Amino acid sequence: ELRQLGERLLVALSRLLRLVATTLRGMSTAASAQKIKAMRTAAALKVRAHIEKGHRAALALEASGAEVEEARAEFESVDASLEPHIPARGVGGAESDDEDDDYY
Repeated sequence: ELRQLGERLLVALSRLLRLVATTLRGMSTAASAQKIKAMRTAAALKVRAHIEKGHRAALALEASGAEVEEARAEFESVDASLEPHIPARGVGGAESDDEDDDYY
């Protein structure tokens, strides 16, 4: 009986993880809709931080035997959609935006 409860818990948690992924998709869409670049970047970075937490939760659930492939694929898709809104980092962690070259 305890084993069955554990299996039911894993199924419920994997469903919850899919819900988290769907919610993050909505947050990503809202972040992309921000008109001010700095606001878009800040929102995208927040969503990315939550995606990383979701990935860690998925790995833990997967290690326990839960099926989380669908949620992990959604996390990767959402993360890829954020890529244009997050500045690339150059050598030493500096942003590689050409616009910032005038300040150095």
